[in-house]
Amino acid sequence: MSDFAQSPSTFPREIFETSMQLIQEQRWLVKMSREFCELIGSCPSDYHRQMLIDLLSRTTYVSAEEYVDIIDKMREQVEDVWNLSPSTTLFVSSNNKHHVDSSKEVLNQLKSSAWKNLSWKKQLFQVAFSTAIGAAKDGHTLVIVDDFVGSGGSMLKALKWLADAAAAKGIAIDLRVLTASGCFEGIANIQNAGYTVQCMVPIRKGLSDHLSGQQLSDAVVQMTDLENALEAEIGGKAKFAAYRFGWGQQEAVYVRQGGNTPNNVFPIFWWRPLKSGARHPIMHRT
Repeated sequence: MSDFAQSPSTFPREIFETSMQLIQEQRWLVKMSREFCELIGSCPSDYHRQMLIDLLSRTTYVSAEEYVDIIDKMREQVEDVWNLSPSTTLFVSSNNKHHVDSSKEVLNQLKSSAWKNLSWKKQLFQVAFSTAIGAAKDGHTLVIVDDFVGSGGSMLKALKWLADAAAAKGIAIDLRVLTASGCFEGIANIQNAGYTVQCMVPIRKGLSDHLSGQQLSDAVVQMTDLENALEAEIGGKAKFAAYRFGWGQQEAVYVRQGGNTPNNVFPIFWWRPLKSGARHPIMHRT
């Protein structure tokens, strides 16, 4: 049996007490007792356990009810802050692939929002880049909609594709990004590239933005220990290497009720497949 399938029946009093405090603060963990025990039970020391408990206490959790409010705020950003007009605005999901993903989910939710102006019709909301560019005219604004922006790399590629396609068509368009949530660093990368971007729920790095000096150094070593142990239990180590400390090393700790956990989150919280079977991670990722 692998280390990641074991969990002790008891923990030291201090770990037990901090665990109970964590669950009181992060209520989404109440239904994840088995997964939580398996996670901290796989740790080689109480120092590693305490690091994970501290890290989880910084989780940004978005409930289903809060998510509805976020969609409303995204709509308000378009109508009341950016003051965009439906006659010159189009929306497109950030993922240009054919499979369903969270950006298409947000796009649909935004389309169905309670727009003040009845001219925001479904034809303005596109799922394919080519269709969006095909419908765009000179001077239009094209808003790329996403659920979560990580390092910003994928979004910048999408922006470049759309900018190049608009130039090839001989039109000038205003490209903007509107995301429900995202990492501070990724949002900054998009802004630094010269684009207008609005993130409703910005996420800071779970370790680097909260710790410094020896505390940060210790936490990095402890997380590296845990990721090394996890990597030893899975196949395709080269693939896992890209996700260390979250994709792009974004160190995110984020959960949306009913949502798919971004790969920018520490993989210790969502990685499931092992050579010996499967873990029971505390966060779900398809």
